[in-house]
Amino acid sequence: MNVDAAIPWSSDCFGVGVIIRDYLGGVIVAMAKRFPGAPTAFLAECTAFREGLKLTLYFDLVLEKAKTDVQNVVSAIKKKKSPLAIESPIINDISVFLSQLEDVCCSFVPRSGNLVAHTLANYALNIPSCALWTNEIPTCISNVVLSDLSYK
Repeated sequence: MNVDAAIPWSSDCFGVGVIIRDYLGGVIVAMAKRFPGAPTAFLAECTAFREGLKLTLYFDLVLEKAKTDVQNVVSAIKKKKSPLAIESPIINDISVFLSQLEDVCCSFVPRSGNLVAHTLANYALNIPSCALWTNEIPTCISNVVLSDLSYK
């Protein structure tokens, strides 16, 4: 699972992108979701991680790796606490969801290895609420799906 958030400079919303692949890199689930509000980048990225885990649990998927391109998020998840009180409920949700999944490795991946989730997060900024694809490659990410396979 790869996740990312996109926050436009002048807007009252942010986007979240989630991509979950099988062991060969095939797309199982992809999601682009728009949220109201103008959070900090850290809060938006934590929200993206939580949404990815919720999606994993909803589809009852086995998850081995969960990746984001924000090292602070990975650190907060591993410490099971947030440096700021506003993110604490989201970090707590993430901890609960991770406990429902078995042996998930949460790690940092460079932006170059997170292009699909990044593209989905930006796509989310242009939709009314949520777009979900199962077992197919959405056209909005078709050009970047192959490029980050080496980071799966």
